[in-house]
Amino acid sequence: GKDGCAFYIIYDPTQETGVTKIGISQGPQKRIRQHRNHTNIKFESYIVVWLKNRKHAKKLETNVINSLHKKGNLRTGNEFFRLPPEEAKNQMLESYNFLCSKREII
Repeated sequence: GKDGCAFYIIYDPTQETGVTKIGISQGPQKRIRQHRNHTNIKFESYIVVWLKNRKHAKKLETNVINSLHKKGNLRTGNEFFRLPPEEAKNQMLESYNFLCSKREII
């Protein structure tokens, strides 16, 4: 719907940097282009998941970032991590299931 908000994972396909970025946006393709322009990293989209609204997307993003950080993943910025995008996706699925089970997101 019009209130929907996407959770996305983008990564550096060249693996020169090993950077994976997590974020939320109501216009993810535009946002990904902005990241390419601002960082000089040729980010590719790894996964884009639409949620009901921004509040739900933010809960998922916060849970994923905190969980990755607790597991000792190196942050190279607020939402940038030095890890393979598969690991970020696995954490996203784990966080999504957890939040759904708590009825914090639907």
